Amino acid sequence: MAVGDFDEQNKAREEDVHQQPKALLPLPFEIQLVDAFPTEIVARRFPASIPEGLNLNVAVNFSLENRHIDEDNLLAQVVLAVKVDFPTEPRLYEISFGILGLFSYKPPYTAEMVYAYLENGSLSILLPLARELLASLCMRIRVPLLYIPMYPIVPPESQDN
Repeated sequence: MAVGDFDEQNKAREEDVHQQPKALLPLPFEIQLVDAFPTEIVARRFPASIPEGLNLNVAVNFSLENRHIDEDNLLAQVVLAVKVDFPTEPRLYEISFGILGLFSYKPPYTAEMVYAYLENGSLSILLPLARELLASLCMRIRVPLLYIPMYPIVPPESQDN
């Protein structure tokens, strides 16, 4: 095999990696979840019956919001916001909530490093809590169960690199 062939194979592998869905980072040991709790829960069913076998075509959207870092106390927080959307009418119910995650961190992590981690890494900790709350809210208002999909977690980088 020629050297040019290896280069082409490496480029093809890199393109495949960039096309795959984004994976989550594992939580570094120096960043720990201190507490997590729900905020701003809205769960209501509208006065309409849900016909048997109706395909609701519901989308569960989530985002990370309200990142904040308290450098004096080495604390950080982020809110995982979850909202159920109906792309078409009728909207038979409404569910939305936030899960606030409070994290502590230790030096040598800087505020910038923690902020960068909150952008994606906090999802690996908060998504299971959001999944459980969403399923519970669906059961309480007696609508079909909804699930937040699983996301791959990237293994930690090797110390050999």
